Amino acid sequence: MARRSYAGGARRALLSGDVTASSTTFTFDDLTGWPTATFVFQVDAEKILATSRSGNAITVSLANRGYDATTAAIHTSGATGKHGATSIDFDEANALVNLADAKGDLVAASAVDTWARIAAGTNDHVLTADSTQTTGMKWAALTSASIAQPIALELKNHTLTKATNATATGAVSVSFVDGNEQQLTLTGNVTLTITNPPTTGKLGKLTLYVKQDATGSRLVTWPAAVLWPAGTAPTLTTTAAKTDVFVLVTFDGGTSYYGFVAGANF
Repeated sequence: MARRSYAGGARRALLSGDVTASSTTFTFDDLTGWPTATFVFQVDAEKILATSRSGNAITVSLANRGYDATTAAIHTSGATGKHGATSIDFDEANALVNLADAKGDLVAASAVDTWARIAAGTNDHVLTADSTQTTGMKWAALTSASIAQPIALELKNHTLTKATNATATGAVSVSFVDGNEQQLTLTGNVTLTITNPPTTGKLGKLTLYVKQDATGSRLVTWPAAVLWPAGTAPTLTTTAAKTDVFVLVTFDGGTSYYGFVAGANF
């Protein structure tokens, strides 16, 4: 159904000639301010859905005479015409407003000019297209299969948040959840644990900035899962306030990490 138009400034007008119950043109004395397409007007007790207006002449379809449960009738010159709304307008708006029953409900089309409610979904579910549903949509759990499509991304001027542990000493856990860039300031010897890596088959890369405190001579014991070139862990710079940078990469969910020295003695 075409959208019906409304104009708040449309004043009443007088019919300029007689019309029959089957007339499709209504001419008035002055239709200034009236809509120009698809609107409702009333003459005497009859409501009519107009197709268009050009100047002071309104064109209608015979099928839209006697609109909104009224009856097409004869109208004589001088009859009053007015623009307005109908029970259909209010009923449609009321029906749409009352479709929602709860927080999170959505309203979608189920057919042409027909609306239906989509009940709020389960937490963490996503709206998914499904032609078998009344509205063509449904809530569904997000699966890896639905998003595991290759995507080429070009990132420019992006930033990463660096997590910082300013008092690293003793048993220290470094989690991927805290970010891929992390700094440890050693205030004592550290035995390191790495947690929450990506699952097997996905690349996990962690850059660690290991800084000595003002005292220096602090050491790090790396997890056994970290594999270093030639099987030998690097010698840590122990000079006070100096930083070494390490990169750890895993493809197997943290069963093993490839360790690299990205830079030393900064």
